[in-house]
Amino acid sequence: MEFLATLVRRQNAHGSSKPPPGVKPNFIDPVSKGPTIIHGSIALIVLGSLFVIAMYSPAIICVKFSILLLYLRIFSHGTSRHFRLYVYAIMAFVFAFSFAGFWVQIFACIPQDKIWDVTIQRGHCVNRNGMSIASSVLNIFTDILMILLPIPMVWRLQMPVGQKLSVIFMFGIACL
Repeated sequence: MEFLATLVRRQNAHGSSKPPPGVKPNFIDPVSKGPTIIHGSIALIVLGSLFVIAMYSPAIICVKFSILLLYLRIFSHGTSRHFRLYVYAIMAFVFAFSFAGFWVQIFACIPQDKIWDVTIQRGHCVNRNGMSIASSVLNIFTDILMILLPIPMVWRLQMPVGQKLSVIFMFGIACL
């Protein structure tokens, strides 16, 4: 604490420290690094959000495909042709809407600068709220289908009803 008091006394007694030799202080129109920092920060935010957008759809595809492929592996013996077709249809649907959503998110605005620069008047953007709602509804729909898909297969197993319900419950929890 005494150290800080000494510094304050010196500052008050002698004024602020002098600039280094060859540097003239400019208190009227100082050079600011603020715009450079702000533009750099905006660029990092945009690149980060584009990275998240680019990774979201592939991540959803991988998670849902892994669950559906697990279903095919678990129920490979004695499964009906219809079950396999349902699994492949859901996989195709998930891939199609995730692939389309990926490109819509990447090219949400034309020109792309309009995504982060609100001052640009030319061009247009996709309704992002509508896009998010549509994506959420489709993801929830496929999640429900994936929860319901193994129920008929489990119900055909030769085990007591209590165990069947427990297995169905486990599949439902795993999909959440």
